[in-house]
Parts: sequence; structure tokens; C-alpha cells
Amino acid sequence: MHIEASVAALLGDATVVSAFGSLFGAAKRVAAAWCWRHNVQNGPWMQRQQASSRTAFATVGAGHGYSKSRRNG
Repeated sequence: MHIEASVAALLGDATVVSAFGSLFGAAKRVAAAWCWRHNVQNGPWMQRQQASSRTAFATVGAGHGYSKSRRNG
């Protein structure tokens, strides 16, 4: 009787572990899907920000080069 009870307890633990594992896997999938959707929504905005900062940097670089060459000339 005692052995059967311990086997049942082990089987119960295994069931709990597998259920928790599947829940954890589902949560990971949901989080991954949410992150993917979030990145897709923010993608164009991020590209716009990078493009505008790149343009600003190029403008600053051109202005700096222009003033430097004018000072030398």
C-alpha cells in the first residue's frame, strides 16, 4: 500500500510538472508573439527615427566640413 501511494505521488508530481511546463511554454509563445507584434508595429517608427538622426548627423558633418574649409581658405 505504501509503495502504491508513493508511486501515485510521483505520478502526481510528474503531472504537475508537465502541466506547469506546458503552461510555461504557452506563456513563452504568447510573450514571443506579443514582442513580435510590438516590433512590427514600432518598426517603421524606429526606421524613421534612425533615418532622421542619420540625416541630422550628415547635415552637421557637412556644416562642420564647410566651416573648416572656409577657415583654411
